[in-house]
Parts: sequence; C-alpha cells; structure tokens
Amino acid sequence: MYDRTRVSMRRVALLPGRSEMGIKQYRALLDAMVRGDADEAERCVRELNASAREYIERYKNYVI
Repeated sequence: MYDRTRVSMRRVALLPGRSEMGIKQYRALLDAMVRGDADEAERCVRELNASAREYIERYKNYVI
C-alpha cells in the first residue's frame, strides 16, 4: 500500500500544472504554520488534499 501511494504521489506531481499549484499551496500552509494560525493551516491542508484528489480524478488513467 505504501509503495503504491508513493508512486501515485509522484505521478500526481508530474501532472500538468500540479507542481506549481502544490508549491503555492504548501507555501500558504507553511506561512500559516509560522504565524501560528491553526485554522488557516487546517484550511490549507484541506485545500491541498482536495486539489490533489481532483487531479487524481481528472487524470486517473495516467496516475493509477
């Protein structure tokens, strides 16, 4: 399971536009964490996960 998850994560990162979006999302998450804004950090994590799920769904034939 772990190996399949790692492979899927790598493939998602290679999808068109995903790496740029992910970088922005992780930067927003880190910024919220540095500021100590737990609510904003949680929102960022939820957004990051939702967008990754969206990309997987959109490109599932390539990712899975």
